[in-house]
Amino acid sequence: MRSLLLLSLVRMSLWSKGRDRGDGEDRGDEGNRVWGVRERQKAIAPHSTPHTPCPTPNTLRPTPNTRDILTTALSFRSTQTAMEEAEGAGEQSSLEITRLRGQLETLTQQVNRLQREKSDLETRLRTTTERFEASIQDLQREKADLEIMLDTMAEHSTTVEAELQDKADEAIRQSEAQFRLIAEAAPVPVLISNISDGAILYANDIAGSTFGITPSELMGHSTQEFYWDASDRHKVLTVFAKNGFVQNYELKLKRADGTSFWVMLSLRPFMFNDELTFLSAICDISDRKQAEDALRIAEANYRSIFENSVEGIFQSTPEGRYLNVNPAMARMFGYASPAEMIAQITKIDSQVYVDPLYCDEFKTRLEEQDEVVGFEYQAYRLDGSVFWIAASARAVRDANGQLLYYEGTSVDITDRKQEEEWLKQQLELLRFEMDQGKIEAQVAEITETEYFQQLKVELKGVRRGDGC
Repeated sequence: MRSLLLLSLVRMSLWSKGRDRGDGEDRGDEGNRVWGVRERQKAIAPHSTPHTPCPTPNTLRPTPNTRDILTTALSFRSTQTAMEEAEGAGEQSSLEITRLRGQLETLTQQVNRLQREKSDLETRLRTTTERFEASIQDLQREKADLEIMLDTMAEHSTTVEAELQDKADEAIRQSEAQFRLIAEAAPVPVLISNISDGAILYANDIAGSTFGITPSELMGHSTQEFYWDASDRHKVLTVFAKNGFVQNYELKLKRADGTSFWVMLSLRPFMFNDELTFLSAICDISDRKQAEDALRIAEANYRSIFENSVEGIFQSTPEGRYLNVNPAMARMFGYASPAEMIAQITKIDSQVYVDPLYCDEFKTRLEEQDEVVGFEYQAYRLDGSVFWIAASARAVRDANGQLLYYEGTSVDITDRKQEEEWLKQQLELLRFEMDQGKIEAQVAEITETEYFQQLKVELKGVRRGDGC
């Protein structure tokens, strides 16, 4: 029994030693036998399924060291030899034999434990190897499935790409058709031109009529040819470079016959026939520009009349303040400037009108009739003197009929009033003189009548009779 145990320990030691040294080192007779067993086990393993190297038992759990195994075997052999020598000689005491037997039992337990650990490691190695081989087979199947799926998806993607391309081409055709319909229906000229040189690529019918040539002829020209001022194109491009678009930019263009007209230009980047271009919409604002010029002239004329008129011109609020007066109005009331008069007069009814009732009557007539002509009243100058004014005014209202202010003119009629007063006095004097002349004529006419002459004779006779 002891010999078999010793032999097993030696075999384990040699197997571990041969594994640690590798296949190329000297294993000894016992090591060669262990190595041969391992080679036969490798030959039995399947070669058809490749797999990655599996973890060795050393990677799973630390194995007993070869030196420990040899030490244990030598200790075991030494103990056994000692026991045999003790039994053969018969000279040792029983106590020494007992001690040696205890050591032998301890070594036997260690050997058994090492054998159990070796068996457990082999079982784990076998289980791990089987698990890895199964995982490799699953991965191979998944790889085959993925390859099939990839091939299917590649074929499907090619089909889908072709379908998407067809749909994109059709969408582009529909988009171009819709754009042409919209451009032709637009009430303003629409142009598409190259960004670089301004060559016109498309023009709708209204663009042709606006520039005085047909759309097909217009597409043979460049937008640069239709700028009244050639530098305006650079200004437009500068605005586009800054904002990325141009919106409601006013400039002057020229038609094919050379006549000028004003437009409001809006410009956007636009993909046309796979090329980045300018999409331009043009609105003819010549009528508006003419109206603005006419209004500007009218305002200038009004301002000239307002400033140079000999009549006073004013705008006032219903609350009794002046909004605006011209120089003639300020001079009329004795102020140095319109601004001074506007600043100092805050209550027209008491600071301007001698009799505030005339102010109330003036406002009432304006509210009822919206216009008053030749309204005469007495007013105060800045120095307190009184003079006569004839005012004509109208009420200015908003779109809802709400009264905004009054505007009108004032004329100094003091001289005329004085002349009227003198004439009135002269008329009264004339009437008195005419009345005196009439009385004398009537007396003369009465004295010349026959009846008066008879009365006169009778009266003389009566006087004679009384004198007798």
